Order: sequence, then C-alpha cells, then structure tokens
Amino acid sequence: MSEELKEISGILKRIENKIEDKRFTPWSGLIDFTKIQEEERKKREEERNEEILKIQKIQTESIKKQESFNKIVAFTGVVLALIGIYTFIKDLGLINNTNFWISYIFLIFVVISIGPLIKFIWDSYFWDEKK
Repeated sequence: MSEELKEISGILKRIENKIEDKRFTPWSGLIDFTKIQEEERKKREEERNEEILKIQKIQTESIKKQESFNKIVAFTGVVLALIGIYTFIKDLGLINNTNFWISYIFLIFVVISIGPLIKFIWDSYFWDEKK
C-alpha cells in the first residue's frame, strides 16, 4: 500500500514539474502564455455560443412551422368531418326541399374552415420570400 502511495506521489511530482516548467525559452517570460491561451479559449467559446444561437433559432422556426402544420391538419379534419356529417344527414333523408337551410349552414361552416387552409397555403408558398 505504501509503495503504491509512493508511486502515486512520484507521478504527481512529475506532473507538477511539467506544469511549472511552462517557460520554454529565455524570452518566454515576456510573453504570457496563459493569457494567450485564455484569449483563444474565450474566442472559441464565443464562436460556439454563436453556433448554438443559430441552431436554437433554426429549431424555434422549425417548431413554429410544425405547430402551423398541425393546425392545418386539424382544420382539414374539421372540413372532412363536416362533409361526412352532411352526407350522413342527407343519406338519412333529413335534408329535402322543405329544410334546405341545413345545407346552407354546413356550407358556411365549410367555407369558414377552409379559410385557415387557404392562409396556410398562401403563407407556405411565400415563406421563402419573407426571409
């Protein structure tokens, strides 16, 4: 056990000697290597932070596009559901010439539901021009 501790101690002393032995040349006392290394490290960190910021902006934009697409899928489902309900009611024979106003109500709902679909298509068609 004590031999292992001596060996570890020797290794640590060699590491400390290498750390203390940073000055390679006689004029290296004039140049502060640690300061230069610190400045280079800060520069690399700033570059990484800029890259991370760009990636986060792209991800945020992608999330917004996905949310918009999800809304359009929901509106498309509403339109299909309205058409299905109308067809079901018509097949049952509940819509005839005397109560044709139900057709107008469904037509109004379909037009209202198609509005956001048209807006989405318009926005996605001109998306690249906005940038």
